[in-house]
This record gives sequence, C-alpha cells and structure tokens, in this order.
Amino acid sequence: MARRVCTQEQADIETALLLTSWWKCITIGHQEDRQTLQQEAERMQSMAGYKQVNILRKNLDQQILRMFLAIDAARTVEKTTKASRMHHGFEKINGGTGGSTQEREDWRPPNRRRRPQTSSTSRRGEREDMESARESARRGRVYKSLRQDLGYTLCHGPSSIPSAGRGVFLEGRARIGSLVGIYPGLVYLPEHLRKAEEVAELFPDPDIFLFQRYDKIVVDGRAAEKMPHNEYALAHLCNHGKPNVMAVAYDFPQDPLGWGGFPHELRPYIPNAFARPRSLLGSPDQSALIQSVVLVATTDLEDGEELFLNYRLNPKHGSESLPPWYVPVDAKEDQRRWA
Repeated sequence: MARRVCTQEQADIETALLLTSWWKCITIGHQEDRQTLQQEAERMQSMAGYKQVNILRKNLDQQILRMFLAIDAARTVEKTTKASRMHHGFEKINGGTGGSTQEREDWRPPNRRRRPQTSSTSRRGEREDMESARESARRGRVYKSLRQDLGYTLCHGPSSIPSAGRGVFLEGRARIGSLVGIYPGLVYLPEHLRKAEEVAELFPDPDIFLFQRYDKIVVDGRAAEKMPHNEYALAHLCNHGKPNVMAVAYDFPQDPLGWGGFPHELRPYIPNAFARPRSLLGSPDQSALIQSVVLVATTDLEDGEELFLNYRLNPKHGSESLPPWYVPVDAKEDQRRWA
C-alpha cells in the first residue's frame, strides 16, 4: 500500500523516482514484467523521503551522463570526420602525401574553367548558402548518431496547438522514465532575488519562460540562445497541455574538494549559467556545480509526438493575471504546488 503523500513536492519526487527506476529496470535490467515493476514500485514507495531523493539523484545522474557522453561522442566523430576531409583535400591540393612516389609525381591540378565575374554580394550569398548546407548536413549526422545511441532526439516546430507558436517534438522513440530534455537558461539563486527590485527585473514574462523550482531557484529560459549548445536543451519551448513529460529539479554534481563531480570534459554541454556570481555562504548547496531542470517522460513517447508540460501556474495570482490561454490540467495539483 502506498504511503500518504503530504505535499506536491513529495508527490513529484515519488513519481519521478518510480518513472526513472522503471526506466532503469526496462533499459538497463531488461525487466519488463509487470509484476517485477510493481514490486519495484512498492519498494520505492516504502522508503524514507531522504532515501528517495538520493536514489532519484543517482537515477538522473546516470541518464544525464549517458546523454552527455552520447553528445560528446557524436560531436567528436563529426570533428574527426571534418578533420579527415580537410586533410584529404590538403593532400590533393599539394600533390598528395599518401600513396606511391610515382602517384604524387603524376598528380596535376585539374583544369579549371574561368568563372564568370560575379558581384561580391552574390559570392557572399553563395558562400553563406554553402555554409548553411554544410552546417545542416553536419547537424543531420550528429542527430543520427544520437538517435542510434539514445533512441531519440528533439526538434522544434509549429505546435499542434493553434496559436501556440513553436513546440517541441520527439524524433525516434523514448521509453517511460527517459530523461528527454533539459531546461536551458540563466540560473537565479535565492540570494540573487532577495530584493524586490531584483525580482521585478525578471518581469513581465508573458510567454512563461521563467521556471521556479521548489527550492526557489529560478531558471530563465529567455536566455537559452546565449547558453552553450546542447541538442536536448529545448525544454523551455514545451507548451502547456495534458502532460506526457514532467519537470524535475536536477543539480549537476560537484565535489567541493575537487576530486570528483561532473566530468570536466562534458561541462561545455551544460546549457545553464549563473545569472550572477554565487557567494560561498549564500549558495544553498556547495555540492552542486549548477542547478537546472530536466524533463522525464511520464509515458512511452513515439516518433513525431509533441511534448507537453503541466505549467502549474500559481492560482493565487487570480485568473485576471494568468494568461488567457491557460487552462489548469489539475487544479488541485496547482493549489498543492503553491501551498
């Protein structure tokens, strides 16, 4: 029998724990037996709250590391491929440095027809088109590699909700409990928002890009374009609706003594940065390299499916201050979230 959950935060921790533990059983342990999953759920629900938090952190650490290693591998292969092409072209231009001596001596530059005179503007446009085509092909190879390693990637496009603008879509297939996205942007710690004028600087936020965690840490998705690129950092573009993903607070780990923590070579892919320098005494957790938010699938996600998140906007603000398009998915959850 499930223990009674007192707050929405506890409910979310328990849900995220069950989802990520099921993912671990299915993906790592290859256990899809319903009875086994039910036993795992009962075991998790019977744990003390602090144990649930610790196991959830480990589950998320495992998936984040898996995701970032796949990104690093895909980009490394692409860099190696690009370097190889450049080296091959250099060899051809210089008569070849590979092959036999006779082959190098026989090499002659190809006959080139004189190109018709074109304006500098036209040539610049051609170069930009070629660079755009190369970049598109490069991204395609990176995303193909990620789909092979993880089974899915994300893309954005017109939402299936009329007048909602862009939405986030899954390409591939993700099992229940998969960590599918990261919320990019500037991170504001409670020490950054102590004064009323500091809070006022964040508003207005008509498109709901500010995400507040239970610990009062705020991630501002409006700064996403200025953050380091990460192929899965599209959570800020998810629209409100009947959710198939849930938002979960995540702290990239750091060892205060400098002996461990999140791998240094993978840190350039973290799509978050502190809005202001953090102080030694004001930071809530010195074991965190930086705080963020991730998306966990609450059901199996299929190819082309749009991701929806329950925004859970604060009902205390009154309907007149909420966006006209906002319709609560679960009014009781909204109330518990801001209780």
